[in-house]
Amino acid sequence: MSGDDDNFGIPPDAQDFVDIETFKEILKLDDEGPEREFSKELAFSFFEQAENTFDEINHSLEERDLKNLLALGCLLKGSAAALGITR
Repeated sequence: MSGDDDNFGIPPDAQDFVDIETFKEILKLDDEGPEREFSKELAFSFFEQAENTFDEINHSLEERDLKNLLALGCLLKGSAAALGITR
């Protein structure tokens, strides 16, 4: 197995930001085949959620709502960790 196969094709520069073991576990949940529908949907949902959360963060910054900023930061951090995104 090549290095790329060991890391499910995750480029070396991205490996600094992704916990490979967590990501491998998510990919194992996919059905057989190249489509990877389950993990693809998780990733797309995360990016959509992140985009919305960043919009809410900007609004909370404008409003100086520190309590909501903390909640939004925790939400984003938890969602990222669930996908193995570490930074």
